Amino acid sequence: MLEQLATLRRDWNKHDFGNLFRRKREICARLEGIQKSPDFFHNKFLIKLEATLRKDLDEVLNQIETFWFQKSRTEAIWDGDRNTRFYHISTIIRRKVNRIEAL
Repeated sequence: MLEQLATLRRDWNKHDFGNLFRRKREICARLEGIQKSPDFFHNKFLIKLEATLRKDLDEVLNQIETFWFQKSRTEAIWDGDRNTRFYHISTIIRRKVNRIEAL
């Protein structure tokens, strides 16, 4: 029963969120490509696309921020800092402290 629930959760996560870090890289690459385009300032479609991608990027960054908050269980993230490296390291440290090595 728990195995089925875990499988359903994994599928839900993949289909609804996907890999946040991959999505961030893809959006940043698309933004960079649009901004390097010689027609960028003259093409209304590219300007609208850039605005849409910036909104998507902000949404992904908020999801990554929430992800690290949930993983690290720290409240310092509420200060608005998007320094995910700090939260990643604090999560690793917490895991090492909580690990039972011997009985």
